[in-house]
Amino acid sequence: MAESDDDVFFAALENQCKIIELALQSKCNMNQQIREEARQALGELKSSVYRDFVMIKSEKFVEACKESLKDAMLDLPKKTYSSVVAQSLGEKLNKPPRKASCCSVLIATENCNSGDVRKLFKAQVNPRKEMIGIRHVKEISDNRILINCASEEDREKLMTTIEANPKFLKPTVPKRKKPTMMIRNVPNDVADSELLDIIQEQNPEILVSNECWKESRVRFVLKKFQHVRTV
Repeated sequence: MAESDDDVFFAALENQCKIIELALQSKCNMNQQIREEARQALGELKSSVYRDFVMIKSEKFVEACKESLKDAMLDLPKKTYSSVVAQSLGEKLNKPPRKASCCSVLIATENCNSGDVRKLFKAQVNPRKEMIGIRHVKEISDNRILINCASEEDREKLMTTIEANPKFLKPTVPKRKKPTMMIRNVPNDVADSELLDIIQEQNPEILVSNECWKESRVRFVLKKFQHVRTV
C-alpha cells in the first residue's frame, strides 16, 4: 500500500480502538448508543483488517507464482539446434517413402469370386518365404483382391512371383487416379481450351513432370457468376 493509504488505515484503526476502549471502560453503565458504536467499530475493524490481509495475501501469492515459474523455466533443459534438427529428421525417416496405395497389386482369376481368389493367393504365394512385405489383403468388387505392399520393391517381387506361375492368378497394377484441381474467378469469356493453354504457359514444368497433361480437360463448371466462373 502507499504511504497515504497506510496513514488513513492506521488513523481509522486508532479511532475504532478508542471507541471500543471507551465502551469497555463503561462496563455495566454502557448505554445503548455506546454499545452500538462499539459494535459498529468492531465490525469495521474486522472488515478493514480482513480486506487488507486478503490484498496482501493475494499480492504475495502472485509474486510467489512468478518466482516459482522463473525457477521452473531455469530448471528446463535448453534445446540445442542439433537436437531439434535431429528430431525433425527422425520424424521424416520414420515416415514411409510413399503411400501404401502407390504399392498395390490387383489380383483376379477366371470364374472365381473374391474369397476364392484370396484362397488361391495364399496357396500359391508365401510372402514370408519370398521375403515380400505385405501390409494387408482386401477383397474388392469385380471378383478381385487388392494387396497393399510395404514398398515398390515388395510390389515388384510379388508381381515377379505371381507371373512366374501365371496358371491361375493374374496380377495388374492399379491405375492411379488423375489429380484434380479447382480454379476460381475464371473470366466467362475465356474458353476451356484457352484456360488449359494459359495454365500450361504459366507452369512450363508441367510438360516435364507430367506426361498426361495432354489428357487434361475441364470437367464441369462448379459455379457461374455474372463475369467469372469456378471450374
